[in-house]
Amino acid sequence: MNTIRLLGSLALATGLTALPGPASAAEPERYVESEQAVESLGTCAAGDELVLDYSLTSTVTIYSSGRATLHLQLVGTITRTGTGVVGKYAERQRDFGEIEGDGSERYVGLLGHLVVPGGGGFTFAGQARLAADGTLSMTHGLEPLLVLDFVPAVCDALAG
Repeated sequence: MNTIRLLGSLALATGLTALPGPASAAEPERYVESEQAVESLGTCAAGDELVLDYSLTSTVTIYSSGRATLHLQLVGTITRTGTGVVGKYAERQRDFGEIEGDGSERYVGLLGHLVVPGGGGFTFAGQARLAADGTLSMTHGLEPLLVLDFVPAVCDALAG
């Protein structure tokens, strides 16, 4: 599970190229998955971890044309164990891609939103496009994901 990890040190939860082939009938195929988990995102310092406790629901729709969409919603909390500060975290994303064809993919949505009690946090939202040749372009709201290491940013937001 790595949704915000779309860019830079961060990656997509479900790559559209890894999905089953297109539906043979006119009706699209839908796959729905849900999970709840607790996992470490990284460490801020020795004995000071970032722990993500989340619920994730993803719905994949595959059309007979070979196009696919992924709707993803993740909600939960991130706790910095060294400070005890807990932030609310959410991702809501809609991805579009071609299973067959030119191989391009497009990602739209709220790719990271952290709210910390008393202020702080961050939001990364917008649209990114990965062309078939690997060229990445994005709207301004996602640019920090290319240069920002996610773990230090979360450690800073949850510093207390």
